[in-house]
Amino acid sequence: MVETFNVYPKEGAEKVQLDLEGFELKDGIFTLYRAGHAIDTWQYISYENVAAILPEPTPSYDGSHSFLIYLKDRKKPERVYAAIFKTDTPPTVRFYWGERDEKPIGNIYIALSEVVAIRPFKEAVAS
Repeated sequence: MVETFNVYPKEGAEKVQLDLEGFELKDGIFTLYRAGHAIDTWQYISYENVAAILPEPTPSYDGSHSFLIYLKDRKKPERVYAAIFKTDTPPTVRFYWGERDEKPIGNIYIALSEVVAIRPFKEAVAS
């Protein structure tokens, strides 16, 4: 299924939107996929110049938490829904469904070098 992805350049430039089925990062190269999981040769994302790639909207599931991702040179944080995240696999932050059965969430890329902070989003509680 083709989705819209927001591509956030480094240094705070305007985001770019691409319609893709998904993407993979291997050896510093993004492979983009169009409908039918065919490799998309009509679009390109520069690994060296991208801070994050997120689906629009980011999916949420039962049991997921909302995390706010603060990127360098951006005024507003981005939101990702996941059970947990890990920062021990550079160059990216990894997000997972399930706190026990850690299932990686695909089609999310956030460069660790561009992250200022990650924190849970807490809803305002009425008193």
